Amino acid sequence: MFSNGDAFRDFQPSQSCAPDRQLDACQRMSDDSYRFGPANASERYFYGAQYQDRNLGYYPEIQPVTVAKDGGSLTIDEFNRVTLMRDAAHRVFQFGYDQKSGDLNAVTNDSGTWTRQKHHGHYTDEWKNQDRQSWKGDVSVTPDGYSFTHENQRVTYTPDGNRRCDYLSDGRPYFSTLTTADGQQKVHDYRIPVDAAASAGAAAGAAVGDTHAPAAGPDVRPTPEAVKGSVHFDVQKGETKAGHLQFGRNDFSIVHKRGGDVYAQVSTLPDAPVTAMQDGLVVYSYNHDPKVAEANRKNGVSVIGLSPVDMKVIDQFKKDNPNQDMVVMQCYDKASKGVRYEVYAGLGLAAVHPGQRIVAGSVIGKSGEGGFEFAARRNAVAGQAIELTF
Repeated sequence: MFSNGDAFRDFQPSQSCAPDRQLDACQRMSDDSYRFGPANASERYFYGAQYQDRNLGYYPEIQPVTVAKDGGSLTIDEFNRVTLMRDAAHRVFQFGYDQKSGDLNAVTNDSGTWTRQKHHGHYTDEWKNQDRQSWKGDVSVTPDGYSFTHENQRVTYTPDGNRRCDYLSDGRPYFSTLTTADGQQKVHDYRIPVDAAASAGAAAGAAVGDTHAPAAGPDVRPTPEAVKGSVHFDVQKGETKAGHLQFGRNDFSIVHKRGGDVYAQVSTLPDAPVTAMQDGLVVYSYNHDPKVAEANRKNGVSVIGLSPVDMKVIDQFKKDNPNQDMVVMQCYDKASKGVRYEVYAGLGLAAVHPGQRIVAGSVIGKSGEGGFEFAARRNAVAGQAIELTF
C-alpha cells in the first residue's frame, strides 16, 4: 500500500456510506497499473469488466491521485483512468469520461476542448470543439501517454515531453518524427532495407523511443542527417529585396529561369529529412503516393485559399519534378509585417498536410534522390519571385 511519501495523497473516506464501501487505499501492481480497494479487503472493485457494477455514488468524496512519471505527472481517478497529464514540455492535457459507460468523451489540449459525439445513443469517432470544428479519429489515453489517430497519422504525447508523429500504411508506421521536450528532432524511415549483416545493429536503433513500433518488420538503416537551412530576408522600405540562404554542410546553387523565376537547388543524400526554415502554415501539400495523397486531402484543408493562378505555378513545379512531393507554406514576417510563400519542391516525401502549423526547424518531409528545390514568393504563390543569394 502507498501513502503520501510514495507520491499518493491520503484518501478522504466518505462519511455518507458504510465503512466497507469506503475506498481508502491504492496499490501499485506489477504491470504499473493502480488498484483501488475499499477498507474491507474482502470486497474489492476493479476497473474493467466489473465497471458496470460500480456505483460512483458510493464514493462522493474520493479524491484523484497525482503521481510523478518520466519528468511529468499523471492524475488518476479511482477507476484507474488518467484524467490529467502534464508532460515534461509543460503541455497540459485533460480527459473526461462518461459516468455511466466509462467511455472517454472529452479531451482538452492546446487547440481547445473536444467533445465526442453520439449517434443514436452510441459514441462515434467524431469530435467537436467549442468552435464547432469537427474532427474524426480514434483517441487513446493510458499511463504511457495520450495519442490520437486520424487517417494515415498517429500523434502521441508522452509524460517525458516527447511528441511522436507516425505516418501509417495499413496501420503500420512507415515514417516517424520524434520531437523531444527540449526541441530536438529525430526521424525514422521503416521502408529503407539493409543487408542481413547490418540487421542486428539496425534493430537496436529501429524505433528511437517508439513504443508503438511494429514487433516485426523490415530491417532499417539510419536516415541521413537532417537538412537544416536558414533564410534571412533583406527588407527595404517594406519590400523584400532578397533572401540570403544557408544550408550548413549541404551544397546548393541558385537557378534563374526565364520570366524572372528563381529557386535554390539543394544537394543532399537521398531521403535526407528536410526541415522548415521559418514558422508558417501549410497551404498545399502533394504526395505522389495515391493513398497518402487521398489521406492528406481528407486530413486537413488549408484556411488559406489558393487561386487558379497560384495552382498554375504549383503545377509547373510539379511538372519540373515528376513523381516528387511538394510542400508550400505561408510565412508571416513580424519584422516587416509581410507575407511570403515558401515552396519546397522535388521532395521524396511530404510529411505534412494543409492547415498544419509548422515551427521553424520541424521536419516537413524528405529530400528526393539528389536533393530538393526551395523558392520564395511575395504575397502569394504566384507573386513575384524573391531573389535568392548565398
